[in-house]
Amino acid sequence: MPEVHVPVGGSMSPRSSDSDLEARASAALMKLTRYWPDDPLTFVTGHGSHLCTPEGEEYLDLFGGVATVSVGYGNPHLASAIAHQAGQLIHMSELYLNPVVVAAAERLGEIAPRGLTKCRFVNSGSEANELAANIVMRATGKTGLLALEHAYHGRTPIARSLTYQQGWRNAPPYVHNVQFVPNPYALRRPKGMGEPDFYRWCLDRTEAAIKHAHGGAKANFAGLWVEPIQGNGGVIMGPSRYYDELIKLVHAYGGLVVADEVQTGFGRTGLWFGCQHWSETPDIVVMAKGIAGGFPMGAVSTTPGIAAAMDDFLDFNTYGGNPLACAAMLATIEEIESLRDNIGACGAQLAEGLCGLVREFPVIAEVRGQGLMLGVEFDDDGTLDPNPKLMAKLHMRLRERHVLVGKGGPEGNIMRIKPPYCLTEQEADTFLVALRESLEQIN
Repeated sequence: MPEVHVPVGGSMSPRSSDSDLEARASAALMKLTRYWPDDPLTFVTGHGSHLCTPEGEEYLDLFGGVATVSVGYGNPHLASAIAHQAGQLIHMSELYLNPVVVAAAERLGEIAPRGLTKCRFVNSGSEANELAANIVMRATGKTGLLALEHAYHGRTPIARSLTYQQGWRNAPPYVHNVQFVPNPYALRRPKGMGEPDFYRWCLDRTEAAIKHAHGGAKANFAGLWVEPIQGNGGVIMGPSRYYDELIKLVHAYGGLVVADEVQTGFGRTGLWFGCQHWSETPDIVVMAKGIAGGFPMGAVSTTPGIAAAMDDFLDFNTYGGNPLACAAMLATIEEIESLRDNIGACGAQLAEGLCGLVREFPVIAEVRGQGLMLGVEFDDDGTLDPNPKLMAKLHMRLRERHVLVGKGGPEGNIMRIKPPYCLTEQEADTFLVALRESLEQIN
């Protein structure tokens, strides 16, 4: 068995001198674990927006642990809060009260969209969406669910059933009561259709689906899921007024709206939640990822009236809302409060720089997003044909320059940019220069 060093007062870490880590991982970890690309990088420490290899090489992470490391790697306030709580109490289950857990619930109610003052803590975005589905069906007494095309909502049974992308629908069975409706993906609208007509068409198609919800009648429609910005789907978003009309439509038929804020929540778009850019308020918000700065946690927030539908519903979550996760969440919220101006400033800097590249490189079909959740879609020289090969090459060229980005969309042709909120102006410039050089090199 490989030796593991445990410092007297510190953390447990494997020997950094191991050269066969990939082989050991292959032998010990299921192949469900995927590395991108085939020759994975190894990181052992991190600080701010950087990850560090055992050899001390630093990589600028513009993907933030898949939009999860909200307040930066090695954040001292977050680390201190976790260490302090670990010395007090890590776990005691939902069977008992704890002041840290209650304080976290109260604080979440303060920053959540208006009226959503009741919450339940879980461990992930998938769990949060699963719970939200149970709440929707129990509160309405109906079972017909709608989700948007390109949606991704998780890996548990109902969450996976609400996921549109076929690559992620790979583990049946699926629940039978889900239908998909168009998303406001204006770049890919039908030829000859203007944007206003396209958004109206999306709403009309959604209304038609509501009227024919599973069971053949609108009386069975329970609710609709929407991401303020689709993450895995390719950083896709419509105008705020579209979502306002969508919420009004769902409410007109007695349904509930679930905003999946797993990626957009906790400051990513510049506000606490992406749906706070809208005038209308969803009925339920699910969240995870950046909620605790990288510590595993999720949550569901809703109104007291909707929450009451679960009062006699038998449920239990062993790890959900443990004191350690709640302490991490409280510390993360404190850090985000001090970084919100930076989210707006660096987001604007990145967006401006990326839009400047559009004019120079015809392979960039569109730049879109909000705050520090941005996407760059690549096509084949202005044809709108997706160009995943270019995206794959760019990923490698950027990696050679020690810059990490993500990719998304059904075709894998969209660059996903979701850095920690502590990204600096200089680091943003470093990324923009590296992207320009990479595009020039490939072209």
